[in-house]
Amino acid sequence: LIFIGGALFYTAVSLFKNREFSLKINRTILLILGLWLGSFAISTIFSIAPTESFWGLYKRLQGTFTYLLYAANFLICLSLFHKDKFKKAFLAVVLFSGVLTAIYAVSQRFGFDPFIKGPIDILAGRSIATMGSPVSLGQFLIFPWFVSFVLFIDGCKKRSYKSITLQLLLLVLFSSAVYFSLNRASLLGIAVAVAIWAVTKIKTKRANWITACALVILTIGGLWLYSSQKFGASKLFSGRSLGSIAVLWESALPLISEHLLFGSGPETTYQTIQKT
Repeated sequence: LIFIGGALFYTAVSLFKNREFSLKINRTILLILGLWLGSFAISTIFSIAPTESFWGLYKRLQGTFTYLLYAANFLICLSLFHKDKFKKAFLAVVLFSGVLTAIYAVSQRFGFDPFIKGPIDILAGRSIATMGSPVSLGQFLIFPWFVSFVLFIDGCKKRSYKSITLQLLLLVLFSSAVYFSLNRASLLGIAVAVAIWAVTKIKTKRANWITACALVILTIGGLWLYSSQKFGASKLFSGRSLGSIAVLWESALPLISEHLLFGSGPETTYQTIQKT
């Protein structure tokens, strides 16, 4: 944490010394960020374990100090992204890392893994790639998926068939990897976001017809997967974790009432949850 904080501080000082650098950030974003950090600060002050809430635990690093670093990194990146060269570099890195991870995840699903010998039964056949867990894999791939989706839409507007073909292939790759992670939250998040985009952005009749046909195809494909129980569909549509989630939420309700205004503090869940 000290190393990361020092690196961010050095980067910030170097940027402010640069005459071409300007901190042009929307006030609404600053307000939201301030409220977000303020909630952490207040919760830490009234925490049942203030020291742990500020620094976090060694295994998790989810204390307030970590989120201060996240905020600093966010502001630095937001300022840098005013220049196109930084945007292009960032998108290229996201796509490149996403492609490598997705290829690994897909190959892992079919038993080709140079690091894990044998089938990945330890995670019930769910791909993890280099992320450590299927949930982390699904969440990570959301970023390259939407980068590729935006570039695909941009290619359609410019009628660049080379870009359209490339991004379509990447979308298929990323979608396959997310599916093989069997992370329902990521799949649902992508589906809802695309549906909202389609409703709010698509205006022409032709585009509406294309979108409607795509939704019909996806629906039919989902029903086919459900009925055939292929490619892990039985695990995807099962209630594998709903029972444990219900137990956790039921246990959390009394804890919320005990610390209703300010919470028990960041990184104190393991202490408060023991009561239930």
